[in-house]
Amino acid sequence: MACTTQTSTTIHPESFAKSRHLLDDSVLEDKISADTTSTGSSDGVIGFEGDTEASADIIGFQGSLRRKTIMKHRRKPTVSSWQRYWVQIWANSLVYFAPKSFKGSERCDYKREPSKICTLEGWNVEVKEVAERSDTFQLVNHQHGHVYKFRTGSPEITTLWLSAINKVISQISPEISNKSPVNLMSFE
Repeated sequence: MACTTQTSTTIHPESFAKSRHLLDDSVLEDKISADTTSTGSSDGVIGFEGDTEASADIIGFQGSLRRKTIMKHRRKPTVSSWQRYWVQIWANSLVYFAPKSFKGSERCDYKREPSKICTLEGWNVEVKEVAERSDTFQLVNHQHGHVYKFRTGSPEITTLWLSAINKVISQISPEISNKSPVNLMSFE
């Protein structure tokens, strides 16, 4: 026996159109603009255009990638396999989201909470020219001895990832080089 209750409520669409401030009930302006464009969510990649958006500065690019550990702390791992992640560039870091299941390349197929966060400071992007695979690139950190290989699924998406990661790395590098060393000793 099923128990159902019917209630009648009227929902006004204009109440959802504008967000309201919790303290004074004033109307808030939306921060998200219509400039955000998808570069093919069927491929599992979402990109943002335009640097004027606050959200574009924080989340630059995201999509489904496969990652393989080539070297960790200057040593090859005993067993290395391809792992699927939803990866997004967030400020100057790569944020990894683990998959919920074995299949799927959309954002909803991955967990909501990040499983790893890796800053791009000190990392370089390298493209290894392999005749049969043009959809791979490597992230290398020579200081710590880490090398990860990434596979995107198509050469076009690889190009988008390379330009997005290189843009973040180039923004980090001048900040590091412009910092002058601080003299901690004072002879006064």
